[in-house]
Amino acid sequence: MERRNYFELLNLPFDPPESNTRKIEKAIEEWKKNLEMVLANASDQTKQKAIQEELALYEDMKASMKENKTRNAEALALKKQRSTQLEQMIDIMSYGQTGTLEVTDALVDHIRSKMGLAQSTIQNLYTKKGWKLQLKRKKYPLMIIFCRLPFIMMFVQRSECCNL
Repeated sequence: MERRNYFELLNLPFDPPESNTRKIEKAIEEWKKNLEMVLANASDQTKQKAIQEELALYEDMKASMKENKTRNAEALALKKQRSTQLEQMIDIMSYGQTGTLEVTDALVDHIRSKMGLAQSTIQNLYTKKGWKLQLKRKKYPLMIIFCRLPFIMMFVQRSECCNL
């Protein structure tokens, strides 16, 4: 069985990689505590064995995530894996489409929340595949519009009165 990425197991950001060692250590201890709790309550032998195998990664995980070079290599490996998955998804979405393909900020944000990739990475992958980024529309401050509304209504009422 292939070992899962430590950033994925710990649910830590990998693009850019988490560099705060206290957060990393806290996440590792929390991960271990949760697995031990699941192991204590597991009744199935195969599930217990899988959890024990995962717990065996604890010392290697702690050493790898402590050292900056191995931590960055781990993050880069996960970033490459997720980028490949996103490129495949973009290819599937592009298949049979004609015209200008556009991606919205909402879709980019959704992909960011699901895959953990940085917004710039996602946008770069879409533009590399020939998609156009749809810019956010300008937001109008409603407070200013509604504050001016009585003045506008007063002008409209005068013009109706005088038949302007």
